[in-house]
Amino acid sequence: TQSTTIIQSSISSSTSALAIDGASLLVSLNNNKFSGANYQKDGFEKDTILRVLDGNTIKLQKGGLVSIAGARYPTASSSNFQFSECSTYGPTYKLRQLIPAKTEVWVKTSGSKPQAVIFRQEDSLNVNQELVKSGFAKAKPLSSEFEAYLDPSKLKSWEAEANRLGLGIFKQCDASVESSFVAEFEPLEYDVVTQWGDDGGKQIVRQKESVALEPPRNPGDMKGCSDFETYEDALSWFEYYKPFYGDIAKLDRNGDGVPCPGLPHTSVREKYRMKKPQNQDSSMVAVGETR
Repeated sequence: TQSTTIIQSSISSSTSALAIDGASLLVSLNNNKFSGANYQKDGFEKDTILRVLDGNTIKLQKGGLVSIAGARYPTASSSNFQFSECSTYGPTYKLRQLIPAKTEVWVKTSGSKPQAVIFRQEDSLNVNQELVKSGFAKAKPLSSEFEAYLDPSKLKSWEAEANRLGLGIFKQCDASVESSFVAEFEPLEYDVVTQWGDDGGKQIVRQKESVALEPPRNPGDMKGCSDFETYEDALSWFEYYKPFYGDIAKLDRNGDGVPCPGLPHTSVREKYRMKKPQNQDSSMVAVGETR
């Protein structure tokens, strides 16, 4: 009886040890504390990332080309998924951020076209899982041998949550944001017309005879000569508002039609305007003007 009790106790202890050892795999994975010994015991191999080819595919130093198990990102050719215009980063960018070249990883592969579960060695981060949780991949069916490391129901749940929060590829534009900016433009003073002749037609720039179809908003006395860099700038502003409100900014102090005569001329030849007083003899020019 005593020996039977000892045997039963021994069997019980062995069974408990096995149960604890088997459970430690999943417990360690869930806590991101899966040791190197556990990885090797469970068929993982050490490898190094050579490069990330796209959001689905990576190249390993020893394992060659593999695809990401349990996670996929949609492409224009393979799905009807519509990427938002507000999306700034794609799945490839995210994968390169998680496992850049030379990153050391633990890898377990399966299939003739190898799919892989990948853990970073430095912190035991489950890369497949992180892609889905961050919204840069959608969950996809996976081999049953990978279900110890990637829970299919959790993957679908994380995908739905990323979609709800608008993460990664699920990012949506904020339609509620409307701009209050209203652009106001002065009518163009010049237009381009075709001048026809014996040698054919050529385009020339011509000043419009009528600039505004309706009065612009009254600017008030808001400008001074010091606000303009050149005489031509002041004259343009002056001529635009004068037909409707007169010399509203008092740029033409002596009323001769030459606003701000002390300003220098423009250096742009096409914009040059002579400081010619109006309603006076054509032989007279404004102060400081040379003929």
